[in-house]
Amino acid sequence: MADTSKSNPVPILGFIEDDMYSPTDAFVSKVGGTPNWLHYTQPLNSASVTCKNCKEPMILLLQLYAPEDIPAQAYHRVLYLFTCRNGKCHRAGFKESFSVLRSQLSKENEYYTIQKLSNTSEYDDKENEDSYQSETEYSESETDESYENTLRPGIIEPKLCIVCGLSGTHSCSKCKNQYYCSKEHQLVDWTLGQHKTNCDYEILSETEVITKAKKTPIEGTVIGKPEEDELDEDSIVEVDKPFLDFQQRISHNPTQILRYARNADYDKDCEPLWVNSFGKPSDDNIPKCELCGSERTFEFQVMPQLLNYLNLNHSQKEGIDWGTLLIYTCPKNCETDKEYKKEFIWRQNFSTDGIGNRYAKAAMNMLDESDLGLDTMNI
Repeated sequence: MADTSKSNPVPILGFIEDDMYSPTDAFVSKVGGTPNWLHYTQPLNSASVTCKNCKEPMILLLQLYAPEDIPAQAYHRVLYLFTCRNGKCHRAGFKESFSVLRSQLSKENEYYTIQKLSNTSEYDDKENEDSYQSETEYSESETDESYENTLRPGIIEPKLCIVCGLSGTHSCSKCKNQYYCSKEHQLVDWTLGQHKTNCDYEILSETEVITKAKKTPIEGTVIGKPEEDELDEDSIVEVDKPFLDFQQRISHNPTQILRYARNADYDKDCEPLWVNSFGKPSDDNIPKCELCGSERTFEFQVMPQLLNYLNLNHSQKEGIDWGTLLIYTCPKNCETDKEYKKEFIWRQNFSTDGIGNRYAKAAMNMLDESDLGLDTMNI
């Protein structure tokens, strides 16, 4: 491997990939659906992820399997990002409507055993050969050292909420077989039942590759002043240099939904990719770890492209939206006697007042029918 100690760090990019996997597989990165709990018999309770605005349980936005070598207790490590479905809550304040938690386990633990697998298959070798030029793909066979983690026999199935997958502390008074995290989700199941569909996506990872291009406008970019009949309160936004840099950077990999900053091939972590010059957190905005007092550091960010995959009504002005979501975590992965440790999230919008997102999305070819003002159906 080439010496990268003096090179600029390169983030690992996350992409959406349809896939099927076991609901007991805690070592997966995915978007939506119900959580795959690392502490298999200790699911998170709804009180830990209740929206402080509407008082309803949040839902899983994504979970990221991000193991680290130090300390040994972080051999298995998962970050869970939850969000409130109520768009009005996001307008009221993002800190109250998002929650991120860290969960980790040592190599030897009460839930999983380790089984050695056979060597990398010829198919995997051929796949690596087909990688585009210098593109380095993330390969599970390289990161798990050809070992597989499986649940220990005799592990008791946890009682999970049928709606969101949180700890099921309530049960149906009639059948006693259906569990819920709250009365709100019991009502959801009773009124919607199987009509509600939660889709799971797996996150495929690659390192970022930047190719040189001619200095020409990116296709779909809004250049100059729009026609008067195109102007409205949601299309006027000052486009500054950081936004143009953001737009240019993601144009190389336009479907990325996640950027992971801690690349082990480099001596230092990547900086966030900001969507504009304002709305950045100061050092005072990012709280120190409540357990060890260490200053939290940037670990990954969620890109606006993820919104395209969510079952949301984007035509509503009070809908869920963001320019980017930035996750800051304790660099020491300090241990706690609890299964879940809260970390910190920061939201940066495309504009100071939260509007102007349509203009920014148009510049990145991210508009869909709902953004164009067509009728949409809430499911």
